[in-house]
Amino acid sequence: MPDRIIRRGEIQPKPFSLNNGASSVEGGKENKPDMEELLKKEYERGFLNGQASGKEEVKAQLDMLKKAVEEFSKQKQEAFKKAERQMVELSLKIARAIIGREASVDKEAVVSIVRDVLDEVKDKSKILLFIHPDDESVIREHLPKFMAGIEADIELIADDSVEQGGCLVQTPSGRIDALVSTQIEEMRKRLL
Repeated sequence: MPDRIIRRGEIQPKPFSLNNGASSVEGGKENKPDMEELLKKEYERGFLNGQASGKEEVKAQLDMLKKAVEEFSKQKQEAFKKAERQMVELSLKIARAIIGREASVDKEAVVSIVRDVLDEVKDKSKILLFIHPDDESVIREHLPKFMAGIEADIELIADDSVEQGGCLVQTPSGRIDALVSTQIEEMRKRLL
């Protein structure tokens, strides 16, 4: 090819690029469509990164909230169980106090208990009846009525260790515990 002389204005300068064609400067002017596209892409990338980061943060917060709700539920259950147990214990204490007061005031209550226990005894050949000393006189008074029509050898024993209002019966075939505290303890076991 022959040597050619280039005159002024025949060659157009190529655009100068600082970031590999992402933006171009042409004669001192920015190429606006390329810049807008770059801004749009960067905005979308930032939006997606922020959204992903936000999702992670929300998930972490929800996990913490879920754990807090589970812990609260567990503590609530434990508090209800504890309160229920305390209410049963209080009810049994009240029952014991009322029954104890009733036994000391109403002597017929112990008469009824002794009569019911003696009715349950199968082997009546030899009966040891343990009662509180304060109940002895009323039981001795009613003993003939208890034994009417029954051939049995019964021995009445006043014992300070027996609660007032209750009794213990010993026969050759076993023992019957009709103490108020034993009956209340049985109720407590069934309730708790």
